[in-house]
Amino acid sequence: MAIEKLENQSHMPIQPGSSQYYYPPEDEIDLGDLLNVLIRKKLVILTVATVVTLLAIGYAFLKTPTYQASISFIRPDQGSVLLINKNNTETTETTETTETTETTETVFFKFITKIQSAQFYRHVFKQHGFLEKFVDAPSLITNEEDFITELFKEFKVSQLSVNAKVIKTAETPIRLTMEGGNPQAMSEFINLLADKANAETVRDILDSKREAISIRLEKIPQQIEQARIGAREQRLAKIVQIESEDKQTKKELGDQITQLRVKAKTHRLNKIIQLKDALNIAKELGVVENSFSGFKDKASNKLLSVQVGKGTDMPMWYLFGSKALVSEIKVLEAVSNDDPYIPELADLQNQLKALEHNRLLETLRTRDNDDAFVEEISQLTAEKKILEALVFSSQGITSMTINNYSYPPEHPIKPNKRLIVVLGGVLGLMLGIFAAFLVDFLEKNRKQEDDVTAL
Repeated sequence: MAIEKLENQSHMPIQPGSSQYYYPPEDEIDLGDLLNVLIRKKLVILTVATVVTLLAIGYAFLKTPTYQASISFIRPDQGSVLLINKNNTETTETTETTETTETTETVFFKFITKIQSAQFYRHVFKQHGFLEKFVDAPSLITNEEDFITELFKEFKVSQLSVNAKVIKTAETPIRLTMEGGNPQAMSEFINLLADKANAETVRDILDSKREAISIRLEKIPQQIEQARIGAREQRLAKIVQIESEDKQTKKELGDQITQLRVKAKTHRLNKIIQLKDALNIAKELGVVENSFSGFKDKASNKLLSVQVGKGTDMPMWYLFGSKALVSEIKVLEAVSNDDPYIPELADLQNQLKALEHNRLLETLRTRDNDDAFVEEISQLTAEKKILEALVFSSQGITSMTINNYSYPPEHPIKPNKRLIVVLGGVLGLMLGIFAAFLVDFLEKNRKQEDDVTAL
């Protein structure tokens, strides 16, 4: 009953002119009360803040320091790339491209790819005994692979998503960092890693070129053999072509000779007929000897000379007289070969003889090696000699340029002692304030319980 009366009184409204005190609602916060609580419980606040700050100080000074070793690179100089590309063979119409021309960007990209390879840096770590340098008691390491995996968790390249486009446009160096507790060993390791990655990258590039040249040298004899086969086939085809052309030419010349002979024989037989007709006329007229001397000019009584010019018809054959005509007919009938009377025949026969002994055809038939006549074979042979004479040396070649070598860092990057102590103090103060309000709340509840018990 008393408790209900107190609760009812605490919520009674204030009447105008009333002398009753005002009791604020319980859900309102009085800043003055909060300040009083903090003042009363300052010892709690100081105690909690001091404990938390001391814990932070202990953590900051007892935590194993973490150091960061770093090394940075930039693209290789142009001289190295020129040395890499100096043995590149030129491409001709008959040769194939054996190598890819390298640039500073492609060479640097291969170096970055190599140094980021987990397989590569694990190999360098094991091969050069860095486990003993990172750990005082290597025998206590039960699983070396797990230890290496954990060690290289903070092994990073500043542009991890590096690619050829980024490298080409980036002007800032590429930075490789490693974090751990042994600054001397880390610096030594990443310096050695950079040297090994550079050497292996150059070696891989040169090996790639050697392999390309080796493959090319294997292909050249095949191409030469193919060129020889092609040249032989072309030569045989040329022989067949020449033989076919000569055969056709011989046939045409033979036809021309036959036609000329037929024409000459026909002409001779026709002349015999003409002369026989003239002989009959001469006999009937009694012309025995030629009558050309009997032509006289009646006015002057002089003999007339008969001249036959070009294009002028001969006089009648009977005027030659029967005696001459008989002799002419006997000679023409006795002819068994008209060839001497055919002017064009000698030239045609000479052409036939030339075809019978075609020098080009004989040369093609007797040739047993076509190499000297095939330009492609000469080019391939020259290319083979050039490739066999190439010497690849890594001297003076680098796949990157060191911007800054790694030196053992003097100061750790973790833990940040000052920051930890400051944060510990702030956190301790916050926890102290919270603890002060909590203690005050618990005390009020206990007091209320005691008051209720007393009533």
